[in-house]
Amino acid sequence: MRILIVTPEYPPKHVGGGGIVYRSLAKEFKRVGHDVTVLAGDFHNRSLMGGISHVNDDGVDIFFLPLVPAPRMGNMNLVTCTPPTALAFAFLAYKIVKGGYDIIHLHGVGHPLVDIAAILCIVFRKRYVFTCHGIPKSPESAGLVFHLVFKAYLALLERFVVGKAKALTAVSHSLLEECVRKGLISRRMVVVPNGPNPDLNSVEAELVEKVEGRYSLTGKKLIFSVGRLAQTKGFQYLIRAMPYVISKIPDAIAVIAGTGPYRSELEKLVNEGSLQHHVKLVGWISEEEKAAFYQLAQVVVIPSTYEPFGIIVLEALTMHKPIIAFNISPISEMINNGVNGLLVPSGNVEKLADAILQILSNSNLRRRLASNTYSVSSFQWEDAARKYLH
Repeated sequence: MRILIVTPEYPPKHVGGGGIVYRSLAKEFKRVGHDVTVLAGDFHNRSLMGGISHVNDDGVDIFFLPLVPAPRMGNMNLVTCTPPTALAFAFLAYKIVKGGYDIIHLHGVGHPLVDIAAILCIVFRKRYVFTCHGIPKSPESAGLVFHLVFKAYLALLERFVVGKAKALTAVSHSLLEECVRKGLISRRMVVVPNGPNPDLNSVEAELVEKVEGRYSLTGKKLIFSVGRLAQTKGFQYLIRAMPYVISKIPDAIAVIAGTGPYRSELEKLVNEGSLQHHVKLVGWISEEEKAAFYQLAQVVVIPSTYEPFGIIVLEALTMHKPIIAFNISPISEMINNGVNGLLVPSGNVEKLADAILQILSNSNLRRRLASNTYSVSSFQWEDAARKYLH
């Protein structure tokens, strides 16, 4: 089967966990014998005349399509939310109309590149499946006009392109329910969970030592957290919990990895609390470095107040690490409180600090939680690929 995948981003040109998901799925399709092509947005493009680049990743053909350079709007990060350039649009149309694909798989509600691909599929009567990885929300700092335009975009165009799809899939039950509430309804609606990150299966001891030395982690009790630096990821709650933690365990240190529009706010919290020696915002890290941080960590904290899936949960379980997370869906679908992690009330800094102290001070509890990774077996890319094609 010839499969075309259209995504807003793809490694190495990605800003969040979505890129890892798209690559893992594409490689699984290829592994089971399908011919796979990926068209991904290139938000690194800085010109309306930017060219299309091509790479082959283990047999998967990837074309990076330049997006219109994102305007600067305060803390808003619109890098993957702008439309394709004229050249990119022409190439996208050519691939959809003349590519001869058996199925076109679109990823990402609310991304102009993906929505334009859907419209082209409708006009030229091509079968497509739409996968929702999360419903974007208008940033609080955007202002009333942007908020109203964004709301109209979702209510009108997004409902139309989703409704015309062969099927709408969502990565969790709670996300599918949210799609229904938002009016994003297709003729067939299916939950297809993501699988774990295959790049985290092993890590070189030399790299672990290098990361430990570079970030001065030797002899420290490491609290690791990773994700896009956005308000809904909740890193501000972890930072606010750290004074309570270090008052009891002075050698505790939190490492937060990732980039995003909320970084300046997080830096402000670190400086206001004089936490520079106990909270490190390390920015973007490679998958290899991420695996090293997981190996060094005593606990992984996932303080998100909203998650459409929560790929970090699967990563931590795969790396056999105890997890602390806020009790929200769908994270609560993967973590059994007290069995393979601890769940605390969403946004409760005191309870979060108590849970961190509980795990850092109890090695037996850490080992017990880390050993219960049974839930990973329910989330495999082989199963996801099969569901997408049936």
